[in-house]
Amino acid sequence: EQREMKCFDQEHNASPGLVIEPTISQSTLAHAESINNMSVPQTQIQNPTSLPLTRRQRNLVSKNPGSITAVYQGAKQAILECKYQFKNRRWNCPTYESGRGSSVFGKILQKGCRETAFIYAITSAAISHAVARACAAGTIYTCSCDYSAKPPGYETASPGSNNWKWGGCSDNAKFGHKFGRRFVDVVEKGQDIRYMMNLHNNAAGRVHVTSEMSQACKCHGMSGSCQIKTCWMKLPSFRKVGDLLKDRFDGATRVLPK
Repeated sequence: EQREMKCFDQEHNASPGLVIEPTISQSTLAHAESINNMSVPQTQIQNPTSLPLTRRQRNLVSKNPGSITAVYQGAKQAILECKYQFKNRRWNCPTYESGRGSSVFGKILQKGCRETAFIYAITSAAISHAVARACAAGTIYTCSCDYSAKPPGYETASPGSNNWKWGGCSDNAKFGHKFGRRFVDVVEKGQDIRYMMNLHNNAAGRVHVTSEMSQACKCHGMSGSCQIKTCWMKLPSFRKVGDLLKDRFDGATRVLPK
């Protein structure tokens, strides 16, 4: 059973994660419009002019051919992860048929609560994650693997003595972060407290993508002897990102206007 619930009334302990605010603003409705891209059929996403995007979003995806497919895939992943994380909660991330000006997440986006904060964060994270992966896969024409990404302490290591080299195709988290910020944050308008909270939660989602990158290596040699290793940096699984954001949800801080 899917039920949409009211926001929690109680205040929550401080946490370095998500923040909530009890009022609605026009920027929230704009974000709801942007999220509707999730429900657009795959056959329609090749033409950005057919999507409910803002002018700046449309320009961004037009300048980065292939990116709209990654945005679509990331948005779908955000919905699936939200449903997974809340499958045993009273509010279980229900989704609804949406039209222009409404959201697939329903009226919850009109409330300044923890659920709203999580939706903002998971959506922002998913788009950045999907774009970064798409760059490495070569499906976005304006980006590629990030060959500059290095693990902490790489400069002080001596790869030659350990028979390994740095040369693999790293996920392009830098491009994903930059693209995600420009695509998601652009719908936020004004300078009120809701504007600031939305940007904070968007950023919190992206940070949990880039900060959790890890080193991966592949062995080369006869019979798997690993005479030499090629290493690169990879993104965390999106399940890990969802788990981290869910932890932040459980400790979200309410922010009240003065």
